[in-house]
Amino acid sequence: MNRYKTILKSKFFILNSIFCILCTIFFLLPTTVKAEWTKYPNNPVLSASEDGSDGTKNYAPFVMFENGIFKMWYHGVSGLIFKIYYAESPDGIHWNKTVKEPVVSPLSDHGEIAAAEPWVIHDETGYKMWFNAFGTNYVYRMRYATSVDGIHWDIRTEPVLDGQYGSWDAIGITHPSIYYDGSLYHLWYSSSNIQSGWKVGYATSPDGITWTKFAGNPLNFPSAGFAEAVSIMKIDDVFHAWYDTGYYRCTDIYHAVSKNGIDWACDGDCTVLTVGLDTQDSSEILSPSVLKLNSTYYMWYSADNGTTRHINLATEEIGKDPIVIIPGLFASWNRNGILHNENAGIYDWKIMPEVKEYEGIISTLKAIGYTEEDVFLFPYDWRKSVEETAGDLDVFLEQKVLLNHANKKVILIGHSLEGLVGRIWAQKYQKDSLNRLITVGTPHQGVAQVYKPLESGEIERDNTLLWLAEKLILILNKTGLESDRITFRRVFPVAYDLLPILNFLKNEAGEDLATEDLSIKNELLLPMIVVLTRFIQSLYLCTVISQIR
Repeated sequence: MNRYKTILKSKFFILNSIFCILCTIFFLLPTTVKAEWTKYPNNPVLSASEDGSDGTKNYAPFVMFENGIFKMWYHGVSGLIFKIYYAESPDGIHWNKTVKEPVVSPLSDHGEIAAAEPWVIHDETGYKMWFNAFGTNYVYRMRYATSVDGIHWDIRTEPVLDGQYGSWDAIGITHPSIYYDGSLYHLWYSSSNIQSGWKVGYATSPDGITWTKFAGNPLNFPSAGFAEAVSIMKIDDVFHAWYDTGYYRCTDIYHAVSKNGIDWACDGDCTVLTVGLDTQDSSEILSPSVLKLNSTYYMWYSADNGTTRHINLATEEIGKDPIVIIPGLFASWNRNGILHNENAGIYDWKIMPEVKEYEGIISTLKAIGYTEEDVFLFPYDWRKSVEETAGDLDVFLEQKVLLNHANKKVILIGHSLEGLVGRIWAQKYQKDSLNRLITVGTPHQGVAQVYKPLESGEIERDNTLLWLAEKLILILNKTGLESDRITFRRVFPVAYDLLPILNFLKNEAGEDLATEDLSIKNELLLPMIVVLTRFIQSLYLCTVISQIR
């Protein structure tokens, strides 16, 4: 009866570990954004109407997706007059200008000639629009309008934000981009003065009308000279910004990320899009509007071919970072390696037929969109030292995983002992190739159970399959009159890496014996633990679900 209880407990621990892994996958895996945009081959997707009803040039789009319809607000230019127009599309490519008249016109009675660069939010109170307005003096100000349908707008009489004379934003407020977090509106805007190029500022508001500028403006957006026209999106608690940049003209769209919306840095290569040769955007690309829908990112942007401006489209299919599952102790098998102690290559090891738990993880990952090309199992010789197995893992990742997943980062899931393999690989080898490290039931501080067999050759006589497996392996690998202690040390070098790094022995007086003073100690984890905290903090995110045993 006790034997069955032990087996059930072991099964429960495995299933509980699998549950922890799945919870981590569902709730903590990031939505990745990669710089692999593709321009639509038949650009432009929206140009000025032949009858001139929306001007001679169309640009500065803002797009949202509602009820199966893409909705675009953009401005058209006729001479010196800028007006905001509206169009709809079933696919983001073929646009229908359902309203021939402008939906927002400049307030001529306030001396303005332009309503341009719209940004729209739709909530339970209706549609809200912030846009750039200016007169013949070309001093820009941000206006605010509301609508019940997104077509008929009521414009607030007074502007809601102006530039400050003598400051970096003296020229005024342009290209508003707004994110609402449920209690506070966050605004990123473009501005300049006579002495400096275009830069990005930040402000907040409780109502979208009364704004407070950030005292540290302008922000530190990476650029090729200037930065403007930010399109903001928040993904998994990280702000993402796409914006145009260049030196004398807008030649590139950059992508940057920020945790707080204030401090920005490129996520890998800054450039995600650049001007083309002999194309519809050969002169300039600017004013992006980015939208995520299912597994696709859409970017509508203003394009200039040297003659006119229109609106182009680029898309990016969201790739998935590969997941590598490193099974726990005794889960991998190689007949000649285990039974005859022969050397076996890193690709000769397989998952034991009796081990079915990892199939559930793989099936779940496939159910949420992963494919066989994205999920890998790494069977290995679990008798080796952790450091040697980490070296084998590095080869496996380079040859089988990262080679076919360019510009991706690996997600490592290590169960039990092999959480240590993933951690040591990350600390010793290529942390830059790591997205996340998930460890489940991993003895990061070692286990006391390995001390007795290493020191005296004694294996705990537990009525378990683990004890039986250990005894069988010792019997099969014993040489001559070799003692169990010598055989254990020779066959299981991994045991040294599992020795506790905390004090776990006492002398006859009941005093702790310092682990570092023992004749056998953990030469792997003791030096590694010093840099472990700093290592974890340096990761974008490291989740450790671990039972310290």
